[in-house]
Amino acid sequence: MLVHSDFTLNHRTHSKKDLLDLANTYLNSPEATTRELGSFLTALLNDKKDIPFYTSGTTQTPKKILFSKESLIQSALLTKEFFNLPNKSKVLHCLPISFIAGKMMWVRALVLGWNMEVVPPSSKPLKNNTTQYDFAAMVPLQVQNSLSSIKNIKQLIIGGGTINNELREKILTIPTKCYETFGMTETLTHIAVRKIQREKTPFTTLKSITVGISAKGCLEIFAPHIQKEKIRTHDVVSLLSDNEFYWLGRSDNIINSGGVKLHPELIEQKLSPIIPCPFFVMGIDEPSLGKKVAIVLESETDPSLMEKIKKANRLTKYEMPKECIFISTFKRTESGKIKRQETLKTYFP
Repeated sequence: MLVHSDFTLNHRTHSKKDLLDLANTYLNSPEATTRELGSFLTALLNDKKDIPFYTSGTTQTPKKILFSKESLIQSALLTKEFFNLPNKSKVLHCLPISFIAGKMMWVRALVLGWNMEVVPPSSKPLKNNTTQYDFAAMVPLQVQNSLSSIKNIKQLIIGGGTINNELREKILTIPTKCYETFGMTETLTHIAVRKIQREKTPFTTLKSITVGISAKGCLEIFAPHIQKEKIRTHDVVSLLSDNEFYWLGRSDNIINSGGVKLHPELIEQKLSPIIPCPFFVMGIDEPSLGKKVAIVLESETDPSLMEKIKKANRLTKYEMPKECIFISTFKRTESGKIKRQETLKTYFP
């Protein structure tokens, strides 16, 4: 893979040879994350045509996927075109290299000739930083902890987790153009985006990417720069056209309660304004219904919670939780996503 002549890393020009030397230094680091970066850069810049990536393992066992380096380049070009980010754009990299998003920020910067500043991944990536950036990518927790400084970023993409209503309202007070992204390792990060606004708009795909829906109501993605076959997902969507859709939730999470199919993610959206702690909704085995709706909270016991939910009058009778489960600490992926099944196993071993 070629390195653009305008690429800079932390204000310094680096040729391909410079980066390979740097990667070799990283490989000898005592820090595991630094060694991982060294390994990735070595694999990215060697003469092989393909490079392996691994899925996140949020809902399934992580698996290895081999991508052509040309597909990485084309993905970077799609991002450049959508967000109008020419060479010498000043960008912030604040994500772990173990994320697909962290890897693809490197790819974009190298291929497109961006001026990239890399800061150690943390929950407060803009702490004591007043630099002006053209572009950055963050997870919701980083955004939540950086609200006073995000104005210094012209365009920000947010992925890796759900943006709750409270955070959405705060984002709307910031002049930065903020976008929610839809993507996964299999699609080399985002293949669709939507600008964060008061009224939720559908996700719109990037150029040359189209979408469809399977017989089971799940999203199918046609991204010719990645593979010839459709990329099948477990994401349930409401399809508007071949490039617009609303995301409803994961098919693996659907609760069939007495024959009524419920999407936990939609219930969570309704409850997020009235529940201050991390939580999720799941189906729990129940003899008469098959599954009953339960709300699982990372909190101490709150006997008044069900009454608060009823008074809020946000849920239908079918969506109303039949049980509240309080767990002190949730199981999470490295990116901060809650591992629902693993968390619940700590309560039902």
